[in-house]
Amino acid sequence: MNSVQALKKVGIDVSRHRSQSLTQNLLDEALAVLCMTESHRALIMVQADPVPKNVFLFREFVPNLPDFEIGDPYGGPLKLYEAARDEMVESIPSLVQQIKTLMMPGSVS
Repeated sequence: MNSVQALKKVGIDVSRHRSQSLTQNLLDEALAVLCMTESHRALIMVQADPVPKNVFLFREFVPNLPDFEIGDPYGGPLKLYEAARDEMVESIPSLVQQIKTLMMPGSVS
């Protein structure tokens, strides 16, 4: 599994993690839902009822980027998984700031 290898290289062990299908209940309970691509976000928006207001691209809060999408490495070589990992890491400071904003009293989630 390339995702496990890419994260292991930076000291993160996700070998016991198992993916699960996104359900309406998970959407309803989430503070934020983070997508890698616009197509991922569009699928959620079409299937969810009601349409959630808390679905974002992982990198949309990073200033001055020409493209907010992170290429989906699924099925690709390790190098693509490492690139996606690195783009996510780059986004974390801006993402943390946005989550803090969402958690403030009176924020829309």
